[in-house]
Amino acid sequence: SITCLVRRMHRCVSRFRNVLERFLPIEATVTNRMDLTEATSEPPAKKIRAEETSLIRGKKMALYLAYVGKGYSGMQKNDGVKSIEEDLLGALARIGAIRDEHRQHPDRMRFQRCSRTDKGVSAALNVVSLKMVMTVDKFKQLNEHLPDQIKAIGYLRTTRGFDAKIRCSSRAYEYVTPTFAFAPTYAKTRRDYRISDDVLTRVRSLLSRLTGTHKFHNFTARKAPGDG
Repeated sequence: SITCLVRRMHRCVSRFRNVLERFLPIEATVTNRMDLTEATSEPPAKKIRAEETSLIRGKKMALYLAYVGKGYSGMQKNDGVKSIEEDLLGALARIGAIRDEHRQHPDRMRFQRCSRTDKGVSAALNVVSLKMVMTVDKFKQLNEHLPDQIKAIGYLRTTRGFDAKIRCSSRAYEYVTPTFAFAPTYAKTRRDYRISDDVLTRVRSLLSRLTGTHKFHNFTARKAPGDG
């Protein structure tokens, strides 16, 4: 009958529109859905929110960034504390590079960092890998939405299987300590303390023993002296 045919057409149009909404922004989807409500007894379709239909299909990329760690509890995102990743993911979501719900579930976009830094530790260069939508214009917007302590340096398209942590071949760390840490007694640990030439020579001599390739099993967890 005509009624059955109209209902079948209505279902076909709805399915086609759902497919389009998976790949197009809400503004670009089909808006003229053929008003068949009067011809059928079916209720109108529920209005779909823009954030549910504007699915972001990102590509795997590497993002280079530098940051000052003062005031942060570390690089990795942790609930209840301020982290570099929290501010980074928030900025990426605001410019539309990632979906907003992925801020709380970074694993859904294959997010991985090259190196985790601890509380108060800064990085001259760190790399994260994730699936995102990034263009030249979006990259400029990213730095505008990031706090002054975090700066995005660049980005690069990678293979789908790229992992910033696994693919990292080496890491370079620089440790800075005030000279009063080498004062002979706690009473002399003042800001105006200056290390003497003799103490500086001894410190350099001790640190020189760490230069080169050694088995640093005492500095690692669950490593025996004979482990490779």
